Amino acid sequence: MQQQTLISDVARTQEHLDTLRGGLARVWHFRVSYSQLVIRITMPGWTSHRAYFDCVACSRMSFTPSWEPVNLSITVRDDNPNAPLLVVDGNSFRVECQAVRVEEMDDDNRPGYPPSSGLGASVELVDRIREACNGVFLAEPKFSDLYSFLRGYQEALKDHRIAWNDDVISFLDFQTWVKRRLNREDKSVDWSWAIKLRYSDDEEAYRRFFELWQEYRVQKNLQRAANAGQPQSPPSADQPAADGLA
Repeated sequence: MQQQTLISDVARTQEHLDTLRGGLARVWHFRVSYSQLVIRITMPGWTSHRAYFDCVACSRMSFTPSWEPVNLSITVRDDNPNAPLLVVDGNSFRVECQAVRVEEMDDDNRPGYPPSSGLGASVELVDRIREACNGVFLAEPKFSDLYSFLRGYQEALKDHRIAWNDDVISFLDFQTWVKRRLNREDKSVDWSWAIKLRYSDDEEAYRRFFELWQEYRVQKNLQRAANAGQPQSPPSADQPAADGLA
């Protein structure tokens, strides 16, 4: 019964998507905590009205930032009810996910997406990248790919006018910290080059980034606890020691 309900919901979603063929699609939002990707679709003649297509619990994603004309299709595997749904639109969009939905409304009425907390979301994103299997976020565990992904994420935040920092952690502060940590304080070097100059191997730099990132977060959390007058606790066994990157 559960699978029949799922197929029925997917069929209704596909029927709705069929009415949106020929529109302009744009990747609009990604909620890391739910692996939820949102596509905004605009049809010719629409002004403030939009359609929003949600892919929930995404496991694999490949897409261009925007494309037209829209011709999205959803495939359900009858031989395996636990297999993810496959959503494709030519070479522009391919996503595997567990659930889909589409709804139309005016932009001002789009619910359920409060403003991001900036790097608070980015901290979670970095953790998800570290824990995910290859192919979910990055094709290979390489620092160059990681940096490109984070830069793209940063540009997306700028496009949506979302801050890339909060009151505790920011990449600008991380840059200052990591350059000092690796003795690369010249102004012409950013955090990525500081790491690459220290660790020339791309895969080692990838691994070291997460070690540095975790060490930085531990120190910032201790600093925040000290500023709040709370007792400080030493790093746990799974957190890198201060001299672990020599």
